Amino acid sequence: MTLLHGLKWTLVSFIVITFALLLTNLATFGILMLVLDAIFAGVYLMYKNDLDRRQMHKMNLIR
Repeated sequence: MTLLHGLKWTLVSFIVITFALLLTNLATFGILMLVLDAIFAGVYLMYKNDLDRRQMHKMNLIR
């Protein structure tokens, strides 16, 4: 399994866990997981597009 493949499935599992937490009494933790999802999605996009910090202002987060 490559690093990119592992990052993708970790991100998918984070999103599923976040959605489940938002539907339960643990919605506070779900909101905190939204922050982690956003950070992890940015890292995933950097690895996927082979970006460095100089190119981050050109990164399209919504496709």
